[in-house]
Amino acid sequence: MELICPQCRGGLRRVPGPREASRGDDSAGRRAAPPPAGQSQGCEALREDAWRCDRCAKQFPIRQGVVCFLEENDPFYEGRFPGTYAIWPPGTRVGRLFLWLRLRWALDLQYPAMLRRRLPPRHRRILDLGCGGGNTELLRHGAEVVGVDLSFGSLRNAAAIYAAALQASAARLPFPDASFDAIVSSNFLGHIPFEEKEAVYNEMRRLLAPGGAMLHEIETDSAGALFRYARGDPGFFQKQMIDLDGHVGAEMPRASLERFRRHGFEIEWARADFVWYFLPQGELLKRFDNAYSRRNPILRALLALDRLLTDRPRARKMADLLFGVANGLARSVTPLDKGIGLCVVARRPRDS
Repeated sequence: MELICPQCRGGLRRVPGPREASRGDDSAGRRAAPPPAGQSQGCEALREDAWRCDRCAKQFPIRQGVVCFLEENDPFYEGRFPGTYAIWPPGTRVGRLFLWLRLRWALDLQYPAMLRRRLPPRHRRILDLGCGGGNTELLRHGAEVVGVDLSFGSLRNAAAIYAAALQASAARLPFPDASFDAIVSSNFLGHIPFEEKEAVYNEMRRLLAPGGAMLHEIETDSAGALFRYARGDPGFFQKQMIDLDGHVGAEMPRASLERFRRHGFEIEWARADFVWYFLPQGELLKRFDNAYSRRNPILRALLALDRLLTDRPRARKMADLLFGVANGLARSVTPLDKGIGLCVVARRPRDS
């Protein structure tokens, strides 16, 4: 893997770390005690090799397989999305048929379904932005995947399945130009503050090889019924629709597509994730289980169903599939800006 310094853009080379640190000894030669369970040591502790810039002499440590380009962890994201996403193939024909149906329609499998259908095998070097704990779907064709995230705890899990895992800012990434022939993200771009979006999109353009593809599932704003109701209480909207998960950069779907075009990408395919009152099981309880939402009879009924299905995983999957079919039919007659979330496939032109 070739890396460059995110500060001066000089080339990086891998160098061995201090012997004391690599053994886990303290400055007096005693064996250092491990941190308390569940506590991150932070990326400032150089325990293994490092990447060093020959131009500015800056060093970036490697800890537990994660290359750390940030000096401290982000308190909002650290530990929030640590899980490694995987779809285990069912062992029976009925199970495989049900999985096929869920990948076709289910509310909670929109992103893996897009990856399976629209990420061609020829994409061998993939950048997963906001990767969390990683996604095994990206490895199905033997691709070399590099994950970038702010959370060190999540990246430790991603490092176990990816070729490389880096703790770095998406606004200034440590890779040479045209390093990847595909860039993907799930529920990431809506977290980018508006003042940083230009830098992040410029980086994606710089890193994507001509002819390369981008596949993104993006959190968006919406003019649909659910968002209109939530806006009836501005404080509730800010707390539950923006602050809860950090959707500080959510914009309308068409505005998001226009942002791709302004940065020189061609839109090959796009559609809304959800419309009307449809959301994956659990999302309604997470955002709308409060006195304000219970005034709405539709939300009240959907919240009751969500509670009923909480401890019934098989019933949850069946309900998610049935609602997914209804969502797909409703999506075909609903304007894009009234949808919630956006799946988009874009491409950098070969002659650019």
